[in-house]
Amino acid sequence: VRRAPGEATWMRSPLYEEIARVPLLIHVPGAKPGRTGKLACALDIAPTICDMAGLPRQPEMQGFSLLPGVLGQKFEGRDHVLTALPLANPGDTVEVVDDLMRTVVEWQPVTITTERWSLLYATPGEPVELYDLGADPKQTTNVASKHPDVIRSLLKLYAEDLRRAGVTPKYADPRLAGLLEPAS
Repeated sequence: VRRAPGEATWMRSPLYEEIARVPLLIHVPGAKPGRTGKLACALDIAPTICDMAGLPRQPEMQGFSLLPGVLGQKFEGRDHVLTALPLANPGDTVEVVDDLMRTVVEWQPVTITTERWSLLYATPGEPVELYDLGADPKQTTNVASKHPDVIRSLLKLYAEDLRRAGVTPKYADPRLAGLLEPAS
């Protein structure tokens, strides 16, 4: 693809654990301090704040309240989280990091993380990276070729999340093409 001189582009930008795993601190006056390693994501912040303030959650909120965990109550956390830049296809022009518009050149991988696994995936046919976080927390050895069953299960979670969130076919179809059976 030819670009105009000086035109900004956005190349592949994988989100490894050292970038994506961000500590979250929540202070509730009167609550006993605690700590958990359970998975949570940014979607969980708004429902947590609503619960802390005694406000009703809005129907479009897709997250879960973290308040039970903060208060020392039973808290399972998420079984997986997705970490991604806003979905864009190659050729799209986006404003992601700053006020500079950039043309997306390559498919952007999404990171699908469980307590044990981290999968970096963009679209069928693109390279995948799978890391066993228990054995390799610094993500130095891609074990994708050894665990196709893990990749399939993580992609199933990804597809379910895209469908549940109502991601439009423009963005969902290229990422899921041929991977899974159609939604019923």
